[in-house]
Amino acid sequence: MSVHVLFVIALAAGAISGSPAFAAAITAEGRIANPAAVSPEEAPPRGNLLWTVPLKTLTTTRERPIFRPSRRPLAVPVASSEPTVKIEPAPEPPRLALVGTVAGGSDGIAIFVNQSTRDVLRLRTGEGHDGWIVREVRGREVVLERGQETIVFALPAAMEEKK
Repeated sequence: MSVHVLFVIALAAGAISGSPAFAAAITAEGRIANPAAVSPEEAPPRGNLLWTVPLKTLTTTRERPIFRPSRRPLAVPVASSEPTVKIEPAPEPPRLALVGTVAGGSDGIAIFVNQSTRDVLRLRTGEGHDGWIVREVRGREVVLERGQETIVFALPAAMEEKK
């Protein structure tokens, strides 16, 4: 760069800052003639000049974003009036093993072994365990129900005796 270009840049910087004292203190080489004569308020800003611009004044960049292909701001999401659909996980079947039944008309007893604790449970028709209710005891089968889900437990088939 030539000396004249530097001088013009320095004069412009002094004119921008509005300080005639600063402009007069610049030499032809673009340097400050007497650094002590320039007060800190009149010294040129250091670093990036855009740092002195408040972000609130940059409304155009919010209205027309530079890095968006459409140069339009992101649409603000509108709250939907439709209820959100919750997908509930399928209920886990009870950890029970059917070991016996006592069927008698409309009433019955189901005998289970809790596979987690190895406790024996005797449940009558209408009684429940962990939300599962015994709905029906018939022969070698027991029907458990929880909400809309139904599970049928069956005793293993009888083993034939060897002759």
